Amino acid sequence: MPQSAMENTLQPMREDLRIVMTGDIHVRRTVEVSPLITDISTADCVFANLEGPACEKGTGYPSDKTVLLKTDPRWLDQLPSLGVRVVSLANNHMMDYGPAALEQTIRALDERGIRHTGAGLDEAAAFRPARIQCRGVDIAFLSFCCTLPPNYRATDGRPGVAGIRVRSSFEPDLSRMEEEPGSASLYVHTDVFPPDLGKVREAVRRASRDADIVIVGMHWGVSLGWTPVVQGQTADYQRPLADVLAGAGADILCGGHAHAINGVCRIENCVVGYSQGNFIWHPHASTPARLTPPYKSVEEPDWKRQRKREGYLLEAIIDRARTGRTLKEVRVVPYFLDDRGDPQRGSIEYSEEILGRLAGYAESSKIGKRWNSENGKATIQLC
Repeated sequence: MPQSAMENTLQPMREDLRIVMTGDIHVRRTVEVSPLITDISTADCVFANLEGPACEKGTGYPSDKTVLLKTDPRWLDQLPSLGVRVVSLANNHMMDYGPAALEQTIRALDERGIRHTGAGLDEAAAFRPARIQCRGVDIAFLSFCCTLPPNYRATDGRPGVAGIRVRSSFEPDLSRMEEEPGSASLYVHTDVFPPDLGKVREAVRRASRDADIVIVGMHWGVSLGWTPVVQGQTADYQRPLADVLAGAGADILCGGHAHAINGVCRIENCVVGYSQGNFIWHPHASTPARLTPPYKSVEEPDWKRQRKREGYLLEAIIDRARTGRTLKEVRVVPYFLDDRGDPQRGSIEYSEEILGRLAGYAESSKIGKRWNSENGKATIQLC
């Protein structure tokens, strides 16, 4: 092929921008290099949820929780080489060791040139977007947390995460309780606290006014195994909240917290990944379990451990040649965690099985019939 023809063929690829959004990460050692890690490190930007603070031993105070997470700041050194330029701090573990640990985490990220959003020394700082320029494209990242332990939400005078409070009410199935004593015969209704809904709508709207692309990290939903099968994978409040954020100008919502994969949907031109699963999840030191009656301490079944090793990336392809820096497509790329907790590519058969399951979830039922699946990746075409 003549050189001029080759240049013309390659030009569209040079124009495209690739932003990769991963699942939850908890890094406690060196991440093993793999073809998947090598591939995402070549992206223009990687956005990840940093699950828990990066702080020295003894920093702050441990919360009264069943699971406490933290890592040593030195393990953050490798994130830039993995392509991670921005992290979300809005999660239910970021304040596990108190405000001092959050401050140390922010300082450690700043020293390494990693942008962050979703937590801060007050509410204004927690709601502030992280902004980056990628080859002329202005991208705003925001993140919010709906899974809020007591006092983890940032306020005007308190450090914490960018919180969205969710109200719960319970509807018992009295007939079922009588027919099958011992069954979980409660439906849990949830909705977002209206003042918080207004705050996050305005935060996304402000970011969308002067950014080309707005990406929102959402820590929401219910951990694997804590919802009855009859209630589905997502909580009631999630889809209405996604509708509001999409309407305010979000281009992509990337979800975490469930530590398992949940569905993918499209709301107008916004793509929503309800839960991408874990991306890097290194075993953490055990903490004393706070088991309040009537809970029982039981070992996780094999099926649950296996589901926690599944995940998918969201890859946003942005066309820089179009006016307005158009989001052209979003790719769904499955992977699995190896025995060390590092991500690996699966076979095409494995990836197609994950995509098929995703397409079958209620959240994905419409979009799953329209995405193009090839070589273990699904593509959602937006323009």
